[in-house]
Amino acid sequence: MIIWNIFVIIQLLFFIGVIKALSLNALAFSKNGASELYLPLITQFNDYAKENGYNINLHLNLFSELNSTALVTDYESMIDSVFRRKSSKYDLVFFDNIYTARFGPHLLNILDKLPKEHIDLYRNGIASRSCVHNGEWVGLVCN
Repeated sequence: MIIWNIFVIIQLLFFIGVIKALSLNALAFSKNGASELYLPLITQFNDYAKENGYNINLHLNLFSELNSTALVTDYESMIDSVFRRKSSKYDLVFFDNIYTARFGPHLLNILDKLPKEHIDLYRNGIASRSCVHNGEWVGLVCN
């Protein structure tokens, strides 16, 4: 389900012109082993794309205590900087949904980009409270 979510979001962003490349960059932070979540997601997404004839490759830029500071506030500042500069370096950003209010103003409203049936899968869960900013769906939950 998560791989399908990522694929649908990327495919829609590609078709509406937000993403113009076939090689995409994702940004994530891991302080406590969450790399075990991200790396399989990226691998599964790339395998899915290849098996289904999509010429899309997702590359993960994972910041962790091994390659950067482990302070969460530094990660928040880095993402803020990326958003403020309107950088196009990252096509997909994984972030803890506790920061939805902080990052929400910089994120694309996916409510009108994804099929209603897809959003409906999340309406009764935590996403309806934690991935919505000012009435706009700016993220989805990865479990």
